[in-house]
Amino acid sequence: MEEETILDAISPEEFQARFPGLYGSSNGVRWEMRQNRTALIEAGAIVLLAGRWKVIPKPYLRCVTAKAKAAAQARLKAAA
Repeated sequence: MEEETILDAISPEEFQARFPGLYGSSNGVRWEMRQNRTALIEAGAIVLLAGRWKVIPKPYLRCVTAKAKAAAQARLKAAA
């Protein structure tokens, strides 16, 4: 399977439209980008093109999945 590149970058609004159930709100992608910008940039999940933030879907989903998994594991440990 070929890795996505900058050529696959889409707007946050287009990403939200493709994955409507990922966040509870239409601003969810932008919120995630503000809260976790450094991690998303380092993961190659978001890029700045012509002054606009773009999402590269596969790395974005991998990064957000890893974050959600870590949160779930932390909650399990706290409950134990």
